[in-house]
Amino acid sequence: VVFGCTDDSYLEYDASANTDDGSCATLVVFGCTDDSYIEYDASANTDDGSCATLIVLGCIDLTACNYNESANTDDGTCEYAEEYYDCDGNCINDADGDEICDELEIAGCTDDTACNYDPNATDDDGSCDYAEEYYDCDGNCINDTDGDGVCDELEIAGCTDDTACNYDPNATDDDGSCDYAEEYYDCDGNCINDTDGDGVCDELDNCVDVFNPDQEDFDEDGEGDECDPDDGIGIDEEISNSILVFPNPTNGLVNIQYLNSGNNITIRIINTIGQIIETTEINSFEPSVNYSTHLGNYGKGIYQIQLHDADKILIERVIVD
Repeated sequence: VVFGCTDDSYLEYDASANTDDGSCATLVVFGCTDDSYIEYDASANTDDGSCATLIVLGCIDLTACNYNESANTDDGTCEYAEEYYDCDGNCINDADGDEICDELEIAGCTDDTACNYDPNATDDDGSCDYAEEYYDCDGNCINDTDGDGVCDELEIAGCTDDTACNYDPNATDDDGSCDYAEEYYDCDGNCINDTDGDGVCDELDNCVDVFNPDQEDFDEDGEGDECDPDDGIGIDEEISNSILVFPNPTNGLVNIQYLNSGNNITIRIINTIGQIIETTEINSFEPSVNYSTHLGNYGKGIYQIQLHDADKILIERVIVD
C-alpha cells in the first residue's frame, strides 16, 4: 500500500500512490506562469508552454510624441505636445510665420513709439495712434520754455499788442518790436479826428470847423485867421460881447440870444465844409436879439454860427447829434 493523492487533476497527485489518503488539495490550473511574458496568467500554477511574447515596456499611444512602436505594454511615460504646437515645439498653424500660433495671436498696436502701444499685442492691426509733432500723447508740448502752451518749435516772434500799428495776429512770442501811432494820429499818420479835413487834427487845429492847413494866427489869440475876424472873442482875447447858443448839443433846434448894441444884425450858419447854409438879417433896436432855427434838416455835425454886428463878428459852434 502506497498512500498519497491519486487524483491527477490536483497538484498533490502522486503517480506512485495506490491508496488515496485525502491529501489532494489544489486543483491544477494550466497557463503561462512566467510574468515576463504578455501571456502570463497569474491564476495559473502549472505552465502549459503558452508563454510566447516577451513584455516590452514603453509608450504605446500613437498620438504621443514619444510613441514606441516596439512597445507592447504602456509604462506611463507618454509625452504630448502643447496645444497648437507639434512635438518639435513648432506652431501647427502660423500664417504669418512669426512663430506665434494663429490661435494665440493678439491683435493691437505693436509700435512702441505709438501712443496706444500694446506690449501684449503680437499682430499689428493698423490701429496705432501717434502724437502730433512737438507734442506728447497727452497733447502737451514736449518743449515749452515760457510755459505759454505754444511749443518752442512753433513760436512766432512778433508784436503781440493789438493796439500797436505792427500788431501781428499770428505772433505768439512778443519780441519788443511793437510800434505805436503818435497821439491824435492813426498808424498811417492820418488824424483820427479832423472835422474840416485840413490835415490838422482837431485836438491841434486852431480852426476845427474851417479848412486852414497853414494854421495862420496873425493876432496870436489861439484862434486861426480863417475863423477869427479879430472879434474880441478869440481863445486868448477878452470877451466884451457874446452870443448865447442853446441847447448845445442839440437834436436840431437852436436858440440864439445876443445883447444888441442897436445895430442891424446878420446871422450866418456855416457847415463843416465852409458852406453858408443859412443867412438871416435882423433889424432890431431892442436891447436883446432872440432868434431860433432848426438845423436837423442839414444832418448831424458841428456848425459855426456867425453873428455880424457892424464891424464885429461873434462866432459860436453848435453840435447837432
